[in-house]
Amino acid sequence: MRIEEIVRQNKAAGGKFFAPNTMKLFGSRLSSKVHEGPGGIFFVTSEKSFNGQYRTYDVRQFLSDTKRVVTVSPSGGFMKPKKAHEIAEWFARVGGAREYQSPYLG
Repeated sequence: MRIEEIVRQNKAAGGKFFAPNTMKLFGSRLSSKVHEGPGGIFFVTSEKSFNGQYRTYDVRQFLSDTKRVVTVSPSGGFMKPKKAHEIAEWFARVGGAREYQSPYLG
């Protein structure tokens, strides 16, 4: 699955995760790399820090049944994109991400 398809399906289902105003507010960027496997579908976003001096990286899961996006980063943001992608790949392979889901569902 491509990131564009995730965005399209989320929007079609009424999701607001990719709303332009929200993404602008947080300075969000989407990685085009999607990690898909038996554990689910995962991708990485980055957001500007509150002081705007650096970017944080989060692992997100696309729930294909509800078309929602949830945050599954165990520590609430990674400083390095490589680490975020490693975690996303691991979740896609083995699952278990739901126990890390943030209460802020999108």
